[in-house]
Amino acid sequence: MRAQKKFLPYLYLFFGTLLPLLLFILLFDPTGSITLFQVEIGYPLFLFLILLASFFFLFTFVFANRRRGLLASLFVVGILVLRFFGLRSIFQTAILLIIILLIEYLYSIRYKTSPRKTGIVKDLKGQLDN
Repeated sequence: MRAQKKFLPYLYLFFGTLLPLLLFILLFDPTGSITLFQVEIGYPLFLFLILLASFFFLFTFVFANRRRGLLASLFVVGILVLRFFGLRSIFQTAILLIIILLIEYLYSIRYKTSPRKTGIVKDLKGQLDN
């Protein structure tokens, strides 16, 4: 019997990232920036990173899969980044959705045909032992 992965901690991490997200939204000026190593980094970048982490934890819990959680969070944050830069067309959203779905499809095909999943590795070991 295969042991199931525990995804409940991701829900706790999601609730844990809501507090920094809310504090960041309430306390920081959106036009402000911070200087790190003589490079100006705007606060929206940090906001999108916190949003990415928060959505990753939420979607990982919902889908019970880290890869799909990451892809769904990249899609949502990608839409928010597009809207931040003023690209509000349905075509950009459709292109982003197609890219995310293609990545998921390619990884699912790769997982289905991997040598460990199909048993090729066991067959090769059996042939080498004989």
